[in-house]
Amino acid sequence: MPMYEYYCRACNGVFELLRSARQSTDSQPCPDCDAESERLMPTTFTAFTVRDGLPRSIPDRGTFWHLGQEVKRPVNEPALPFEHPDLDKHPETMPSAEEIEAFDHQLDRDAHEDAEADARGMLAIQPQREMARGKFVQRLAATGTINRLRPRKRSKGTSA
Repeated sequence: MPMYEYYCRACNGVFELLRSARQSTDSQPCPDCDAESERLMPTTFTAFTVRDGLPRSIPDRGTFWHLGQEVKRPVNEPALPFEHPDLDKHPETMPSAEEIEAFDHQLDRDAHEDAEADARGMLAIQPQREMARGKFVQRLAATGTINRLRPRKRSKGTSA
């Protein structure tokens, strides 16, 4: 329902009411003095349209907004929180030795935790962790440093 402004001449007050368009021209009692009030004509007008289920301001340039940045499309694929595939255009930098060591350590820790969880019958799929790993491996491949990772030992449940 649209919101309309009304003006009370008796107390010189302005108030807003949610009314249907059919009832908008009817005079309304003032909430302060109970006198009849007339509807004010709007001084501003906001137009919008709906595209892809989202309200869009007019003129609509056909773009979307993600965390204050303009993008060409909405996020409609798997992505990490607060990231947009179109905004991740940073040139890949070679990971430092510390980053590679931390990645190796995290892989060892995850493998140990997964083995413990599997022994308890509680192994869960963790897509966020897999996506973060995949991004780091892509970064290694893009910078030509993929061969700096330690060779992984295969656990007894995996095959080649």
